[in-house]
Amino acid sequence: MDKTMVEQEIILRRKLDLLLRTGKILVESAADTNRIVRNMNRVAAYLGLPEENLHIDVTYTMLVVNLSDESHSYSKFQKCEKHGINMTAISEISKLSWRAIEEDYSLDRYEEELEKIKNKKRNYTPYLVAIGAGFACGGVDVSRWHQPIRELHRGNRGNADSDQ
Repeated sequence: MDKTMVEQEIILRRKLDLLLRTGKILVESAADTNRIVRNMNRVAAYLGLPEENLHIDVTYTMLVVNLSDESHSYSKFQKCEKHGINMTAISEISKLSWRAIEEDYSLDRYEEELEKIKNKKRNYTPYLVAIGAGFACGGVDVSRWHQPIRELHRGNRGNADSDQ
């Protein structure tokens, strides 16, 4: 392998790493899978990675990216371990991907902005998330309380109250 091929491979691996780090922030911030793939494809376009040769697999604990053509295949994996809700990070990743395209960011600048997003403190503490989840579950349960009342108003009292 000559020197330019080695340098190109190093740059390609750095681009794949940036793509995976972007996806990791999204996965760990509780973004939905469609949003993760859409943002990763946009970042890949910014990075100059051909969409027809790019394969992205998203699971709850792992991201896999493969870039392959007829003669080469490069795969990278990224574990996702620290899950929590972070809508701010999801929004900022989307905005960063658009800015990177519009302003033609260097890889260094993109990486700096990505690190800022990654290191920003989350808006929601685990206790606040637990309380919100409790209210959400309670809201679903409360909606079921109205079912028997509606049936009483309709005259449907069940078998115990029927004259038969």
